[in-house]
Amino acid sequence: MSARYNAMQGRQHGAALVVSLLILAVMTIIGVTAMSQSSLETLMAGNLQLQTRSMFEAENQLSTAEQAVQNSSITAINYRNYDETIDPIEQLLQAEQASIEAEYKDDYIEYLGPRIIPGESVVIGRETPRAGSEIHLFRNTALHRNRDNGSRRLVQSIYVTEQPPLPPALGDGNDG
Repeated sequence: MSARYNAMQGRQHGAALVVSLLILAVMTIIGVTAMSQSSLETLMAGNLQLQTRSMFEAENQLSTAEQAVQNSSITAINYRNYDETIDPIEQLLQAEQASIEAEYKDDYIEYLGPRIIPGESVVIGRETPRAGSEIHLFRNTALHRNRDNGSRRLVQSIYVTEQPPLPPALGDGNDG
């Protein structure tokens, strides 16, 4: 038996080493790929978190503008009368580019004017306007740029009030 064992051992000399090195190389490649993918996923998750924060900040700015509009019949706010030649998004983007700050947030409030509610309606609650009532429309635009990754979020809303606004606050460059 020992002669047969010696003959087999002579033919397989070094084969185990080659096979184990190939398995080790494959496992190393799988490990490096998994680490690389994990790093990429971490970066993607961080970027998504920053984008979500930007969206939250833009919506918060929009909510602040809407709150100001809600109180516009009591407290003067900075708003612009609607002008079809002025794009509020362009205005905010130009102001953002002129800003040297790393993080930027601002809003643009436009008074679209009074509207008469057409048709007939059934009054459901005391605060529901009836057909023929006058309402006042505002378009609010808010922009936020995140300082960490430069992501931008721009949101708009239309807000309705029953009372007309006071004239715009002084110093906003608006003719009222």
